[in-house]
Amino acid sequence: EVFITGGQSNSANFGGGKTTASHDEVSALNANNGAWQHCADSQPCTSGFNTGNGGGSPWPTLGDKLYEKLGVPIGFVCTGQGSAKVSELAGNLYGNTKKGIDAVKPYGCRAFLLHQGEADAPGTPNDSYRADLLRLIQQTRNDFGYDINWIIAQVSYAWSGYNDTAKMNAHKATQRSVCNNY
Repeated sequence: EVFITGGQSNSANFGGGKTTASHDEVSALNANNGAWQHCADSQPCTSGFNTGNGGGSPWPTLGDKLYEKLGVPIGFVCTGQGSAKVSELAGNLYGNTKKGIDAVKPYGCRAFLLHQGEADAPGTPNDSYRADLLRLIQQTRNDFGYDINWIIAQVSYAWSGYNDTAKMNAHKATQRSVCNNY
């Protein structure tokens, strides 16, 4: 099972502790050179830096859990960009995602895993966020040539003193409204 990962911060190695998949069957693709490698942080990514911020990500741990559950090899292609708003992911940063999509053609992948929201929760109107997220999803589906599944993490916390719980909950509700229709 292959997954493209995207979004901001933790999707692109801006997390705290680095982890390494314990199973040899969990891999990461360096979309910049087409080489698969063992899934260990910092992940290769298309963010403009070979390994994003050089920190940790959730992908080695998730890969181990998926391998243990499914019993098949797991692969990740990281396309995230630190601090990216969803409008940027659907706009001027979409080239990162497109590079990941092209790297897994002609076979495609199981799903797109999105970890994004902190950059938008404090000030992006929810209707604008929703429209940009739907545009991003549609772009990936057009480029894949099929309706790729999307899994969207409910993310809205901003670390820079932002603690408006009502606004964060409304942002997460907007994320759910995009993906819970089927």
